Amino acid sequence: MKYIRQGIFITLIVLLGAFLRFNKLDKIPGGFYVDEAAIGYNAYSFLLTGKDEYSKAFPIFLRSFGAFSSPLYTYLTTVPIAILGPTIFSTRLLSALCGTLSILVIFLIFKRINLFRNKYTSYLSVLLYAISPWSIFFSRGAYEANMALLFVISAIYFLLDKKRRLFSFCLAAIFLSLSTYAYQAERLIVYILYPGYLFFFVVERKLKKMFDKKIIISLFIFFAIQIPQLVLLQSPAFRNRAVGLFYGDVIKIQADKIVSVIPRQITYGLAFAKEFFSQFFAYFSPRNLFLDGDPDMQRGIPLLSVFYPWMMFPYLL
Repeated sequence: MKYIRQGIFITLIVLLGAFLRFNKLDKIPGGFYVDEAAIGYNAYSFLLTGKDEYSKAFPIFLRSFGAFSSPLYTYLTTVPIAILGPTIFSTRLLSALCGTLSILVIFLIFKRINLFRNKYTSYLSVLLYAISPWSIFFSRGAYEANMALLFVISAIYFLLDKKRRLFSFCLAAIFLSLSTYAYQAERLIVYILYPGYLFFFVVERKLKKMFDKKIIISLFIFFAIQIPQLVLLQSPAFRNRAVGLFYGDVIKIQADKIVSVIPRQITYGLAFAKEFFSQFFAYFSPRNLFLDGDPDMQRGIPLLSVFYPWMMFPYLL
């Protein structure tokens, strides 16, 4: 009876999340952003010819608009386009599906870590995620970041396996490595998250050997999937997106301001630290999370912030 109630609760939450993400998907948001259109067009091109809009056969980075974006979302979008045709709905479908599945994965993470004694807290937490404006918004557009998020949290779920089974290590490695093909930010995040986890795993287990079978096999899988990207590490396409992770011009300006006081050798490090922590604390401020809308219309809804204003109360609690 207990598991039946749990199943009913999470099913209702996932269905609510699915409705908020799939309802009128081809009409809301209005229009079709150029990045979305590029994904749909390239996916259709791959389906028909095996080449992108620049006649490149299955590239690792999509040149589209000179952005050299991550390709995985586009490749996988060939499936809904093959079934439903080249439409707005079929282009956005994968993102809406990833957003819906992420609701279930986050619930499983809460159940696995058992952070709160109250058993209903997991349901409340995942409900807040399911109705959060940012999650709904990014699930209703063809955003690669939404799929990358699903891969990362799926990997986290397997890394939290208390039995530390080889199966879980391998699946985590696969999801983390694939996420770097879904969105450029994961190329940095994953290379911090995964080695960090493995380091603490070794410390916690007090392993006599630096590596055990789980670590060796999972690392092999991780880097095997990374080979296509690593081969292009020095290419202009890779550097184009890698530089996009950092605000190079802003850091240079900050460094030039203090170069007269501090030797140039250390100004860039200080400028980067200043810019990073400035952005970090600004993002997690209650004003940004609950009150201010995103000025970039591509990534937000007017007068609506990352979360609804009323969510400030459980946040502070």
